Amino acid sequence: MTTATRRPHAGSGPLIDPQLASLLERQDQVAAAAGRRAVELIREWMLAQDRSWLAVDFTKTRPEPPFADDEGLAAAVRALPRRAFGSGLDLRGSFIVRLQALNAILGLMHADRTPMPPRPRLEVVVAGDDVTVFLDGAQLDGAAAYVVDAGRQRSYRQWMSARDAAIDRSSPAAGALLRKFYDHPPASGEIAGAPAGRPGEQR
Repeated sequence: MTTATRRPHAGSGPLIDPQLASLLERQDQVAAAAGRRAVELIREWMLAQDRSWLAVDFTKTRPEPPFADDEGLAAAVRALPRRAFGSGLDLRGSFIVRLQALNAILGLMHADRTPMPPRPRLEVVVAGDDVTVFLDGAQLDGAAAYVVDAGRQRSYRQWMSARDAAIDRSSPAAGALLRKFYDHPPASGEIAGAPAGRPGEQR
């Protein structure tokens, strides 16, 4: 039986605290990212060892001998998503993590043994208003920078104008994040004439 973290919402009583909602969202994002990275690492290990499966202790906390003392492998095992253990327990009471299951999570063919390409390295250098972006060490031109700083707009009208302009020219994903930060910024008391508790209006 699959269980999910219950999230308060408008129909179930008082609205959830915005900061808590943001933290819970990030918690889910971090868990998903850690799970995917764990899948990638164990898949890489299997390919290097010329294996197609890994036996894991029934607690799902570490691999079975002779790999039980590999702490790096154990850390990855603990972060694996549930789907990786789809084969269930074997006759010895161990979980079997199979290459086919890891491939399925990564969207690969079941028998694929091709190494994953290295992930791109993205770097952002911010110096005041100057933002420089590097991808795998090469500078990218034309990157859009959005700075949400209550100290830059001294009036509510300026704040709302900056908010609307940023959201209008941003992508949908960036716009959603900008809307959250503009509507609930730190140091919002510096915005003259802002409504109490919330400088932005939903749009």
